[in-house]
Amino acid sequence: SPQVNLRKTIDGGSRALKPGDSFSFRFEYRNSVSDSPAALNVVLTDTLDLAHFDITSSVPGASSYQLIGNNLTMQLGNVPYSADWK
Repeated sequence: SPQVNLRKTIDGGSRALKPGDSFSFRFEYRNSVSDSPAALNVVLTDTLDLAHFDITSSVPGASSYQLIGNNLTMQLGNVPYSADWK
């Protein structure tokens, strides 16, 4: 059966931030089980720390997402096997 793996990283790696600094983070995912069927209707959810950070933009063309309060939900759809992160 499929196994969806998720990786959340800060572009440029971990570092100390000061007020006014900006950074980008990235969600990557994959179905890591070869010869498995696609994982169906995959939904990614994450709780963002909006008490300390502001969202100033998102990447155009990113998977459809919704932000309600500090809860981010992204509809990934079906995720077939891939050795590479998406």
